[in-house]
This record gives sequence, C-alpha cells and structure tokens, in this order.
Amino acid sequence: MSKAFTKEDEAAAIVVSPRAPLPVNQINYVTATGMTLLKQEQLVLEQQITQAKQSAERELFTALNQRLLQLEQRITTAQVVTYAVAPTDTVRFGAKVTLVGEQQSRQYRIVGVDEAAPSLGNISFLSPLASQLLGLHLDDEVMIANSDDDYYIDNIEYDG
Repeated sequence: MSKAFTKEDEAAAIVVSPRAPLPVNQINYVTATGMTLLKQEQLVLEQQITQAKQSAERELFTALNQRLLQLEQRITTAQVVTYAVAPTDTVRFGAKVTLVGEQQSRQYRIVGVDEAAPSLGNISFLSPLASQLLGLHLDDEVMIANSDDDYYIDNIEYDG
C-alpha cells in the first residue's frame, strides 16, 4: 500500500515554539499583570496536559510538558516590578507613555518580554523604543524610527 494512504501522514508533528529569548544574564522583569498572565497560562497548560494524558495523546502530552517547563523557568526567574510610589514624571518599567506629535498620538506600555504585544502597544523593555523611552521625563522629545513626526511625552502613568 502507498504511504499516501496510511495513518502516519494524518498526524502532523507537534512543534513547541520557544518563548521569546532573554539575553544572557538579563533579569526577567515582569509587571504584576504579566506575572498573573504567566500563572494563568501555567494553569491552562496543566489542564491541557491532564487531558492529553487521559486521552493518550503522547506527542501532545510531550509538547505541552516542554512548553510547561519553559514557562516554569520564566516564572521562577521572574522579578515583579512594583513601585511604592510610581514616578509619574519619569518613564520606568511598567509605564504607560503617551506620545503626542503634530499628526498623531501614540501610547506604549513598557512590559516584560513575555507580555510584549506591539500591536497592542505593549513593548518589551528590551526593545529599541523602550530603551529610548526609559529614563525620559514629561515633555521630553522622542524620535520614532520610520516616522516623520516629532513626538513629546505628554503623559506617564502606572497601573495601581
């Protein structure tokens, strides 16, 4: 019988994509929200592993366990950044920064690597833009790559 008609081809290999990398010796900073999201992801993975084990889906079980090990490593190394008093005049980790330009305004939140979602305005503290923003103050000028507009920092705020 031809291989084209066997069950082996029906099951695609399950691939575990690695988490976004952290540079060597880089502290794994996360916001309180980010830690909550990591722990929620851990609970979901644990439930999925239990289901995969019960249904004898060996490849899925193995892949989910790999993902869980990666996640547990991130949670173990995470350092949650909180402020007793948020520095609303200076951009620090966890800040939501509003930039205003002549043509438009933009809002970015500086977050941990696992929280980053640039399309939502959540940028990793390791990104070039975050590196540029960190340490700046209200009314400081900001140049954004691939933009003809000049921006200044209009607002800095932090989640409770």
